[in-house]
Amino acid sequence: MAPKQSSKKAAKFYSEDIVRKIGDPARVAMVGRSWHDADDQAIPLNPSDPLELPLKKGEFGITDIEHRTRHIVPESEYELVDRTFRVGDVCKRGIDDVASAVVLNTRCELRLKHAISGEPVEGWVPGNEVENKPSVMLGDYVVCNDWVGQVEEIFDEAIILLNDKDLVRVADMGGRFAVGDRGMDILPATGHAPFTSGTSQCILEVQPSVLAVSWLAVNQWLTPEESANRPRPHQFWTAEDLHELTYVKIRSESVTRVPDRVTFKDPEAYQRYNVTKTQHKGESGRILEVETMVVTESRSTVKIMWQNGTIEEVLGTSVIPYLNVDEYDCWPGDFVRWKNEDETRVAVIQSTNAQSRIAQVMWYGTHPPQIETVSVLELDPHGPSGTETFGVRRGDFVFLHRPGTTNGAQLPAVPRIGELEEWVREPPPMSQPHPSHTHSHSHGHTHSDENGHFHVYSDGQDQAAYDVSLSDAGWRGVMATLGMKLAEEGAAQAQYHAEQLGREKRIVKVQGFKGGEIHWFGEVLNLTTGGLLQVMLPHGETVEVPLERVTLLNNEGLDELAAWAEDNLSMEGGSSYGSDEVMEEVVYPDGQPLQEEEVDGWETEGSGDGDEDMGSAGSWGNDDDDREMSIPGGFIPTSRSPPESEPVPAPAPTTTTDKEASPPPPPVPGPSTAANVSGGSILDTLDEANSPWHRFEVLSSAPVDHAYYTHKTTSAQPPRSFMTRLTKEFKVLASSLPNTILVRAYEDRSDLLRCLIIGPQNTPYEDAPFVIDWFLDSSFPQTPPQAHFLSWTNGNGRVNPNLYEEGKVCLSILGTWSGDKNESWSAARSSLLQAFVSIQGLVLVKEPWFCEPAYDKLRGTEEGIVNSRLYSEKAYVLSRGFIRRALEIEVGGLETEIEWYYIKQGRLAKSIADARALIAWSEAGEYEAPKEVLKESDPAVGVLSEGAVIMLRRTLDKLDAILKERTKSS
Repeated sequence: MAPKQSSKKAAKFYSEDIVRKIGDPARVAMVGRSWHDADDQAIPLNPSDPLELPLKKGEFGITDIEHRTRHIVPESEYELVDRTFRVGDVCKRGIDDVASAVVLNTRCELRLKHAISGEPVEGWVPGNEVENKPSVMLGDYVVCNDWVGQVEEIFDEAIILLNDKDLVRVADMGGRFAVGDRGMDILPATGHAPFTSGTSQCILEVQPSVLAVSWLAVNQWLTPEESANRPRPHQFWTAEDLHELTYVKIRSESVTRVPDRVTFKDPEAYQRYNVTKTQHKGESGRILEVETMVVTESRSTVKIMWQNGTIEEVLGTSVIPYLNVDEYDCWPGDFVRWKNEDETRVAVIQSTNAQSRIAQVMWYGTHPPQIETVSVLELDPHGPSGTETFGVRRGDFVFLHRPGTTNGAQLPAVPRIGELEEWVREPPPMSQPHPSHTHSHSHGHTHSDENGHFHVYSDGQDQAAYDVSLSDAGWRGVMATLGMKLAEEGAAQAQYHAEQLGREKRIVKVQGFKGGEIHWFGEVLNLTTGGLLQVMLPHGETVEVPLERVTLLNNEGLDELAAWAEDNLSMEGGSSYGSDEVMEEVVYPDGQPLQEEEVDGWETEGSGDGDEDMGSAGSWGNDDDDREMSIPGGFIPTSRSPPESEPVPAPAPTTTTDKEASPPPPPVPGPSTAANVSGGSILDTLDEANSPWHRFEVLSSAPVDHAYYTHKTTSAQPPRSFMTRLTKEFKVLASSLPNTILVRAYEDRSDLLRCLIIGPQNTPYEDAPFVIDWFLDSSFPQTPPQAHFLSWTNGNGRVNPNLYEEGKVCLSILGTWSGDKNESWSAARSSLLQAFVSIQGLVLVKEPWFCEPAYDKLRGTEEGIVNSRLYSEKAYVLSRGFIRRALEIEVGGLETEIEWYYIKQGRLAKSIADARALIAWSEAGEYEAPKEVLKESDPAVGVLSEGAVIMLRRTLDKLDAILKERTKSS
């Protein structure tokens, strides 16, 4: 059954919602920005657009549909009218719900009015009876000569009515015209077009005259020999040859909404709905008939499938967009890879219980089909980033391979093809009109505004002038020149009659299909639980194909272009925002923040009189003062202080199982914050002299398992400045490291380091080992150290948003995230100690989900609470696997310390006992996951889902075996 309506009040509005001002039904607007949108764009210093201003909680940005103005307004003053979704979108009942659904189909009903007369159309009109106007949009796919392309730019021709009497042809690139738009400033008033000044203007017709198409990929049904004989089609397409293109409408993008312009598909519908077309006659007798209508209101219904397989049809306003999708979320029909420590299999989702985090899967290729229940934490629905992805999604476009062949990828991976041509990335011209215009009498007038848009105006009486030269405008200039030529020819021929303009070569409609010849390309309609894809071909036929016979079209062309343009055309003064930022604050081992003067001068505990050479505030001092210093292992002080904290309980018997354990309250070993990074603890009753727990030590040789072992510095002998700085760094590490961070350096490789960080108490990472390898280039300290995290998640996802599976560590100080320049690495102020402490204190935290900067503003919200709890559960389960891995593989140079910590000091036994107690507590059902913000005293992970228990039990069984074997041998 479908989930019940949420009791929590959802966020009011989301981008593209249609809203209405309370008490003023005529004030209808579209939401342009919501407080929930990601803050991933630079904010200009002096924004001219109100929607570029920062939003506060409870505010949102709108575009007033009637007045075409943009504002930031309070949510409390508006009400929701309609919410549209696209096929493949995901949604939820409420913001605090765990269960979600995928959109299978959409339909809408519309209220319309004539675009010119404003006469309303009676009643609600089904959305499938109309089509958008114009019929070609940016981003549409087109097919020609076995190639698939995407429309990247459109040069439009429009007919504008001036003062209700004269018809003027206008050409423009950028798609800013819409039938029915009115005003005094649609046409820029210039000295070369005096007829536009002070006149009322109304757009009557808009048609594309030139398309710029980027050709993405060739038909995959063809043999290599056949593909070689299919040259890439040309770049520009005019009204004369548009009939050669087959237009493939993106079904998921065909949602009609306020204030779209539409026409009836069936010409007889105008009479059936009593719609009167308007006719407009110019002074010379030219007549134009307008049939375009405007959508004034919409009512959307969506067909959705919940994760448990239930399908229902609901109003779009009854569900909300699911913006921050959990990485393990999947829906029936999805292809996934199941993986545990010993086995990997391809599976198809049959159903998912989002609350319990378990899934019913069918092992792909089994006959008869074998169904099994698994933990979603052991599923990978996405695959590695790059040129392949796992499975496809509803609404994706795919190429079909001929029967008997495959895409060549290993299931469930699907290759992606399709790349924008280089010319598309050419930046638009930013020139503005200037006094040195060039003039040429012709039939058109051109203008380039501050946004790089070109315009051509003609009054049909051979009056024209050119404001700017297009010779330096690249392909846009070529396109504009071609479009202007067509506009001039049209003006000269006076082709304004409706039967010519609307029915002959000027109009662009989706062409008919000849016998369904395009059998090799289509849109994914649905995914069956049997592992087949239902693909709709361009002519409407639906076929079923297996996953291995499709290749995914990379459909991020326009998004990629927008991202590229943002990176290359960012406004002065803006800053770059990434997705994996951590703001560092230097913290001393005693939990107190480093003061500014302490950071600069590096006054370290125990430095004494021998450290005057460490330099004055603001720098590391003069390197020449330390020219006598060297780095032999015997010179460096070695810290042998074990961590100080409470005694560890005696190890639990290795035969204890979670079934035998009673359900005590979940363990709460003590809070951890950024100011208290001492984390895990060991018995403090040991004799320090006999303790192998050396916080800092220089070993004779680097281990061959070091991630940078094969890396070499740029010079055979590091420069003296490198060695001098390294000596200072080592002295600081030897005296100031927290007692749960171990660092190893090497006599034979001064450019390598390895550190072991123990996860802090009362975090999901409690007692787990985190090993990071470091490489110091010869340019150090002018450049930051390079870090490689040893991820032991077995391909089951990241253990932390800032610690990648491939080894990347995201920190501003390491230069792996472009944050504020004050947080970046500084040769004078930054140190290795700062980097190590930042990872333990600011990455391995109690609620790691909020380490993602886009999510930090959701702290304290219902959405943030739910997502943070799910992420912490995953982090806890995965980090228990880190303990197992560290004991199994023997981390080079840290073997003795890890054995001592986990076996001889009982941390392994304690971790097993805590985990089994947590399982018992969760299964007893006596603890409910918190619905409010976690307090300092609350456990970081207080309850586990059924799926988490399945995965954790496997890990605990392995840890039990290790503990039994090691305790017996010792």
